[in-house]
Amino acid sequence: MVNGAVDAVNALCDHPEIAAVSFVGSSNIAELVYQRCRALNKRCLALGGAKNHLVALNDCDHEAAARDIAASAFGCAGQRCMAASVLLLVGDTGDLLDRVVAKAQALELGTESGKVGAIIDQRSRDKMHGYVDRAAESGAKILVDGRPGAARSPGYWFGPTVMVFTDKTQECLHDEIFGPVLSVLRVSSWEEAIEIENNNPYGNAASIVFPTLALALTSTPTSTVPCA
Repeated sequence: MVNGAVDAVNALCDHPEIAAVSFVGSSNIAELVYQRCRALNKRCLALGGAKNHLVALNDCDHEAAARDIAASAFGCAGQRCMAASVLLLVGDTGDLLDRVVAKAQALELGTESGKVGAIIDQRSRDKMHGYVDRAAESGAKILVDGRPGAARSPGYWFGPTVMVFTDKTQECLHDEIFGPVLSVLRVSSWEEAIEIENNNPYGNAASIVFPTLALALTSTPTSTVPCA
């Protein structure tokens, strides 16, 4: 393992005995790494940011959906590339959101199995704190607030957070926060939900919660990222 920042990255990219480079990080840095390697005719796999969407239909299994949504959004403290960060609720989804909130509230911070672990560093924690602060100031409804968890020590922590938005342009619905923060938006149709997902510049994956597999196979609108 090689630790470092710009100098270490450039050295790995430029070293004549390194034939291929893989990178996972922000999209801006991923593009720089890719360009540097390609200029040297090296193979490069550069993976950038992600914004994974969950689309829930009104007749899905609410308990199963809530369990999976919470596990995806808050597992590994949300600091994994496949973590769900946006929940799009199509129409009247009954008590689904209430169930998600209850599961988020039941989670505890800690290092034991089943608990929400620590954040990688202070910069990451402060970034999450800033997003939630600005969301609250903009009028978002904070159903579960993870900011009090930031006071825990030693280490850096942030609790599960669930926020509901009415403005499609709000930054939390578009930026990669990379933490246990779930942003929720209600939409009128699943065509609208897929349009929102497709318009986001990030990829990785999206999930649509259906009542039956048959409906999923016959009715899914076209998505530009893999759907589960």
